[in-house]
Amino acid sequence: ILLATNAHLDTVAWLSTRSFLNARDVPARLWDFFKLFGNPWCTAAIFTLLFILSRRRLLIVPVAIAATSLAGGIGALIRIIDGRYRPTHTDGANHWVLFRGFHDGVDLSFPSGHATLAFATAAVLVYFFPRTKWFDIPLAAACAFSRVAQQAHFYSDILFGALLGWTIAWWTCHLINTRFASPQK
Repeated sequence: ILLATNAHLDTVAWLSTRSFLNARDVPARLWDFFKLFGNPWCTAAIFTLLFILSRRRLLIVPVAIAATSLAGGIGALIRIIDGRYRPTHTDGANHWVLFRGFHDGVDLSFPSGHATLAFATAAVLVYFFPRTKWFDIPLAAACAFSRVAQQAHFYSDILFGALLGWTIAWWTCHLINTRFASPQK
C-alpha cells in the first residue's frame, strides 16, 4: 500500500505530527528518555536484571537474547533491502529504492530499529511476565513514537518495526519455551 500510493498518507501524517509538536514546547529530553528503551545497552541492562532476579534465568535470558537478536537482525536486513532514507534527509518526502546495497545502507529508516528492539524486548517481558504488560507495552510505544517526534522516522517505520519486533520475539519465545522448557510441577 505504501509503495502504491508513494507513501502520501505516511508523509502527511509525519508532517502533521511535526507541525503539531513544533507548536507545543515539548522538551527534547522527554523524547531522548523514551528513545533509550530502544537502545541495545538498555535491553542488555534489562536482561542482566532478569538474570540476577529471575529464578528461571537459564531459560529466560538466552531466549530473550535470541529473540531480540533475531528481530534486530531481520530488521537490519529489511533496512538494507528496502533502502528508504530518513525523513530528515528528504524533508518529509518518501524515497523508496529497493536494494540500495550494503555499501550505502547507512542511516536508513525502514523499519525503525528502536521500535523493533523496544517491542521485541516488551514481547519477551510480557511472554514470561504477563503482569508487566501494562508497563512494557506503553513504554515500547513511547519509545517508538519518540522516533517520529524526533523526526527520525515515518509512522510506517515505527509501525512495521513494532509489528516485526513483537511478532518475531513472541514466536521465538514460544517456540524455544515449548521445546526446551521442562514441565512445571
